[in-house]
Amino acid sequence: DLGQRLMDAGLFHHVTYSEPFRDGNFFYAFQEDEESNVLNTRLIWDLKRRPRDPVVVAKELITRLALLCEVFRHPSNANEVDFESLRSSDAFRKYTFAAAELQRVDLGPLSPEERLCFFCNVYNALCLHAHVVHGPPNTVLRRWSFFKSLSYRIAGMDFTLDDIEHGVLRGNQTRPYGLIRQFRPGDPRMQYVLSRRDPRIHFVISAGTQSDPPMRILDGENIDEELHFATESFLEESCKVSASA
Repeated sequence: DLGQRLMDAGLFHHVTYSEPFRDGNFFYAFQEDEESNVLNTRLIWDLKRRPRDPVVVAKELITRLALLCEVFRHPSNANEVDFESLRSSDAFRKYTFAAAELQRVDLGPLSPEERLCFFCNVYNALCLHAHVVHGPPNTVLRRWSFFKSLSYRIAGMDFTLDDIEHGVLRGNQTRPYGLIRQFRPGDPRMQYVLSRRDPRIHFVISAGTQSDPPMRILDGENIDEELHFATESFLEESCKVSASA
């Protein structure tokens, strides 16, 4: 009975997912040991736990991970994070368990503004998580894998960075120089696509490159004001206008 309760809580599973917990010649594996491109499945979230507000969950996760990155700043270079030490820390292990809560969030009741806030914060959390686990995507092949295959399980469906950016936030548009839309017709993730595109999202989501804006954590209280401030701040820092030219 205790073994089954631990299984139900998502701590381990039968190796072929075909058996409950019982005596006999059966083999089980810890969920935490499973290697997967879905980065928040080190724990399977308990179905019996009541889902919390998705906007709150996403904000808590990105805040938690951003603070960890500050703690693990490289001792010899304050502009870099010691991802290797962070990856092996108990604090990061606990973060990966906390991120499992995204598996069971209910996005149905969210307004378009709340959905935008949620997915922007989740994008930044997933991107940081991917950097910690896999390092920066510094080759063409690694960049392809980084954005197209590493994902979070959200509301029972898997979302990559490209799915969130081009599928949800950009209204299911093609990627730059792409030919097909991110989500095909009939894809269940289509229900979360934002119908109104706001180009200012590109000033709050960050893929971690030098040309990207600094990562921002959206509060969601006044999303329009937050997007305006982020856009204005980026332009003040990054753009110069020659009046004479």
